Amino acid sequence: MSASSTLTNNLLSFVNQTFLQELIQELPVVVFAISPNQTITCWNKECERTLGYSSKEIQDTTILTKNLFGHTPILKSITEAWDNPNITLPYRYWEGEIKAKDGSVRYLSVNYHVRNNFVLEGLHLWCIGTDLTDKVQGQRIMQVNQERLSLVTKAAKIGFWDWNAHTNEVYYSQECFDIMGYTYDEFSHTYEKWLEFIHPEDRTRVQNKVRDCLHTKCDFYTELRFKAKNGNYIWLFLQANVFEWDVQNKAVRIVGIISDITLRKRTEQDLQEALAKVEELKESLVEENLQLKQELQESFRYEDIISISDTYKKVLRQVEQVAPTDATVLVLGETGTGKSLIANTIHRLSPRVNQPLIKVNCAALPANLIESELFGYEKGAFTGAYTKKIGRFELADKGTIFLDEIGDLPMELQAKLLRVLQEGEFEPLGGNRTHKVDVRIIAATNRNLEELVQRGSFRADLYYRLNVFPIVNPPLRERKEDIPLLVKYFVNKYNAKTQKQITVIPKKTLQQLESYNWPGNIRELKNTIERAIVLSTSTKLEMDAWFQNSANTISPDISSDIVFDTLEEHERKHILEALKRTEGRVTGPRGAGKLLGINDKTLQSRMRKLGINRLNEFK
Repeated sequence: MSASSTLTNNLLSFVNQTFLQELIQELPVVVFAISPNQTITCWNKECERTLGYSSKEIQDTTILTKNLFGHTPILKSITEAWDNPNITLPYRYWEGEIKAKDGSVRYLSVNYHVRNNFVLEGLHLWCIGTDLTDKVQGQRIMQVNQERLSLVTKAAKIGFWDWNAHTNEVYYSQECFDIMGYTYDEFSHTYEKWLEFIHPEDRTRVQNKVRDCLHTKCDFYTELRFKAKNGNYIWLFLQANVFEWDVQNKAVRIVGIISDITLRKRTEQDLQEALAKVEELKESLVEENLQLKQELQESFRYEDIISISDTYKKVLRQVEQVAPTDATVLVLGETGTGKSLIANTIHRLSPRVNQPLIKVNCAALPANLIESELFGYEKGAFTGAYTKKIGRFELADKGTIFLDEIGDLPMELQAKLLRVLQEGEFEPLGGNRTHKVDVRIIAATNRNLEELVQRGSFRADLYYRLNVFPIVNPPLRERKEDIPLLVKYFVNKYNAKTQKQITVIPKKTLQQLESYNWPGNIRELKNTIERAIVLSTSTKLEMDAWFQNSANTISPDISSDIVFDTLEEHERKHILEALKRTEGRVTGPRGAGKLLGINDKTLQSRMRKLGINRLNEFK
């Protein structure tokens, strides 16, 4: 070979070597070479970027070579090739971690092979590798996340599923099988098979949602009943999200989750049942409350009338019926039953409420003053009548007059009262001018007017005129359920009056009060409570001994079968006996007045009041 050919070959070899060295430097992969003495003789730019060492730092030193690759099988290959020069070693692969200059760990995949070439003279171990650090770190992060997701789904009891609508294959996570109660082999992995396990009442609804999801790519969620392996239905929450769709814009892949909500559903059902029960109780309570309010309104909307008694409700209904009218009312009842309260209520509920209510107690006025009180008198009508006086009827004009104890009204005034009732007019005492009045009359008595009519001491025509709308006020013994209310009312009333603080009413005390017959009715109860408050020395109502003694002295006579004449009846019999002895003579030294020791005029007045006619009695 000529010198020029040798030079040409050498030049070409040099050019090729230079080109390859430059090419190696610019390759986007890690390329390095290790000599038999374990020094790095080639180190491209990607090695510098990946591991941080420059070519000047790395070449011609074994320390860095051993630090970088001493833990790998790479160096062993160069030693093995050196010791066996006649054996061709195969290409080998290694993947692992290498510590960079900055202390970070890089993950490389390296293909290496021992060979001679013209790039570097002599035997070298050539290594070509790829930096997998980002990929490995991503895989590790993904693995950690998957592990975490698996832990979360297990803890939350959430199953993951993935359905490919084209292949109709459904993937279920292990949590899905745990929730549904099946194993992998026991459950078919198709959409249609899954539908078979859904409760018939829910199946159509779920199918419609899935169909809408496939065509509109809309995510959905729903609740459904699913037949578990044991045959019982469990409640599942299903959520589906479209993950992939085809060129026709239809969903291809749908992924989602399921979770067991059976316990929640049972709790909701129990809660609904409890709420329904509460609502039922509420409605019942509202109804009872309305009923109670109605009862309370019926019982307490009348001032000072305290009652929850059914017996007394009838009385109040009568009051409501007659109050709006101008009808004359006759209130009947024993003493102390509160007849005046009935009169007050009738007036207050009547159209005359803004006009006066004039009250007259016919039994409290002397017989010679009743006429002047009721009808008034003119000046000079009698000795001492220095001025004109307006009577109660005239004061009650356009309003109401309440005639209490009407049974004690003298006979001579009954005719005049009858005229007022019938014609609405009267003449004052000593006057000659008729007065017209518009007065509503409410009368009350504790006497039996029918008996008085039969005995002649009360005008029958007046009785019929008064008895237009009779109201019988029941005695307290017929409405004992009102006693606790009345006791509390009177305790509060006399607490304020006596400046005491009676807050406790013993049950025994109420039982004593309810067992008593109350001949004096509410008036007696009121006085008894006032006395008990005065005598009580603590915050407890005390009335044991003295009330028992008082009750024992009254009750036996009231409840006995012995019938006693009233004082009026006894007086009538006594006068008749005197007239019998005087043969009907009333006045004079041999008359009944002398025998009885009373004035003749007084005797005559009493006879008229008691309906004694000596002509009829001594024919």
